[in-house]
Amino acid sequence: MAEGSFGPAYSRQYRSVIFYHDPEQERIAREAGCPSLEPVGVFTRAEDYHQKYYLQQSSVVKDFYAMFPGDVAFTDATATMRANAIVGGALERAQVQKLLPELGVSDGTAQALLRLAAEAQPSCGVR
Repeated sequence: MAEGSFGPAYSRQYRSVIFYHDPEQERIAREAGCPSLEPVGVFTRAEDYHQKYYLQQSSVVKDFYAMFPGDVAFTDATATMRANAIVGGALERAQVQKLLPELGVSDGTAQALLRLAAEAQPSCGVR
C-alpha cells in the first residue's frame, strides 16, 4: 500500500475535505467547524459512480436519475448537488424546506428528502 504524507492512498482518496479558493472561503469554512480544509490545487474529477455519494446511497436516487438521465446530467445537475447535501446532513431543516420547491421533485420525494435529512448525521458543523 502506498504511503504518503496523508497516510495510505485509499484513505486520501475517500476522505472528506472542503477545498477553498481564497482566504475568505477558508475563514467561512473554519467558522462553520469544518475540520479538514485544503486549498484548491489540481483537481481531477472522480468517476461518475463516485459522485453524489449520499444521494447514491439513498432511497430517492432513482427519482433524480429519472429527472437527469445519464451520468453527466445527473452528476452536474444543481438539484442533485442540493439533494446530496440534504441527504448528507449538511443543511438545517429550514434550509431544506426552502430548497425543496426549487428541486422540482414530487411531493413523495420531497417528504422522503425531509425524512432523510432528519435522519442524517450532521456534517461540517453546520447544524
